[in-house]
Amino acid sequence: MEIDVESDDGLTVECPTCRHPGWFHPVMVAPEGASIFCEECGQDFGTWPELHARLFTAGAMLAETLAKKA
Repeated sequence: MEIDVESDDGLTVECPTCRHPGWFHPVMVAPEGASIFCEECGQDFGTWPELHARLFTAGAMLAETLAKKA
């Protein structure tokens, strides 16, 4: 997944399969154990805790901030 744009404290992320943008916010909640899918092509991003860890950990947020400054 490629982080594209940060807006309203959330992130717009492009699906690696179809490039469809999906917006995610760090306080979003999903049913426990349920997978998050691309709305366009159905690509499975994993469970919300897995996706949240990839998008909103300190390392991921730092890398995104540094990429925008370059």
